[in-house]
Amino acid sequence: MELGSDIDGVTGATVSSIAFVEAVRKAMNQTAREQMGTIIPRKKSVWSMGRNEIILLSLYLTTAFCILLKLKKARLLLLVLNFLFLGLVMKMPISISNLAALFMGHVPDIKGNLFWWLLIPGTLVLILLLGKNLYCQWVCPFGALQELISRTGGMKVLVPSYIQKQLKAVAKCITWLSLVIALTSSNAANASLEPFAALFSLRGTEIQWYLLSMAIAGSFFIPRFWCRFFCPVGVCFNIFSKTKKCFKKKNIIHPHMKEADHETI
Repeated sequence: MELGSDIDGVTGATVSSIAFVEAVRKAMNQTAREQMGTIIPRKKSVWSMGRNEIILLSLYLTTAFCILLKLKKARLLLLVLNFLFLGLVMKMPISISNLAALFMGHVPDIKGNLFWWLLIPGTLVLILLLGKNLYCQWVCPFGALQELISRTGGMKVLVPSYIQKQLKAVAKCITWLSLVIALTSSNAANASLEPFAALFSLRGTEIQWYLLSMAIAGSFFIPRFWCRFFCPVGVCFNIFSKTKKCFKKKNIIHPHMKEADHETI
């Protein structure tokens, strides 16, 4: 039994789908061994470096290159490419359930799921190295859709600063609630309430369809409506992007501190 061939995966719950397939495979092997006296040889895990992994690496390296050289004009093109590849082709934007699974240690085998490792931990590593949230502004396929809507047919409605603060606080509450649900239920898939599945796989819960309609409608009036005020992934990545800056501040040694150290010696 293989994910993607014998059973369909769920967008935003890749690790849970993999875990489900692995559990069914173990049950089948145990039944065959105990009831039929047959031993099914386990398929050896091999490195899955293929076309998709190469495309993802190319897109990420190009994004990092453009950020370092401050080539802001290339951002829209990269957003469109990531929308087509990560969104429409792979149907695998990063969701809060992916981050919850990583935090809980529920990760798939790196050999057979190299794409997941390049996408989720790889994104976090790049954010930590660059000190910038490159995913939301340059990669996110759902963010790309909202920005395209805003640029082509939307209008810019100014949101008062005090309302922005309140809405951003809502995003933090959603993030906290999602992670609590994932941890208490020991199932990262339960944390996913983003409208990604409904958009890219055309399958989702009732609340996901509602949130998708809200996000798309809001994007006609406020650029990146979902990203700015509701996205839990953006909250997590923004926190990660500040880690490098905080680390640098802690390691700054002021001149008067150096002199004091010499005096004590």
